[in-house]
Amino acid sequence: NLAQILNRFTAHGRSLGAVLPVGLARGHRGNRAASLRIHQMYSTPVLFSGLSSLVLNRTEVEMIDMYLKVAVQNLQKLMDKTPACVVAFLGGALPGTALLHMRQLNLFGMVTRLPGSILNTHSKQVLISARPSASSWFQEIRDLCLLYQLPHPLFLLEQPMSKLKFNRLVKTKVINNWEIK
Repeated sequence: NLAQILNRFTAHGRSLGAVLPVGLARGHRGNRAASLRIHQMYSTPVLFSGLSSLVLNRTEVEMIDMYLKVAVQNLQKLMDKTPACVVAFLGGALPGTALLHMRQLNLFGMVTRLPGSILNTHSKQVLISARPSASSWFQEIRDLCLLYQLPHPLFLLEQPMSKLKFNRLVKTKVINNWEIK
């Protein structure tokens, strides 16, 4: 996973570098709110592209979270030792961990809406029969559902929600959890 993560960091840096000349660089006096919005719309999807389908360990998730924190911190022109919660609050965005979790849960939502597919069948089998200590993407989803107090993945596979309803539920639960934290 490390090679893929580093590849995403490089791609994110290139996408951010493409928009820095419009006044977002540290020495420029550009609008910080505009730079955060451009980053959120243009560069963040590049960073998370393909990461939501990987089975990531805690160190890798923390590495992604720290990288995003530093990127947003630099765009806001904040001091190096600014706490992550302050960077996220001032940036008006969720931490990298929360964004990754939302993307993973939304990807699982796609699997739930494909009844009879190989992925849907495999996910049911893994959630029913796999050992808790086994490393599986579907078990990570189960843990995320427990963390964010979402319905159990097996329930979601048996009774899939519409895309809009599921995405709204995930977003609400994740935001509520991180606001409390």
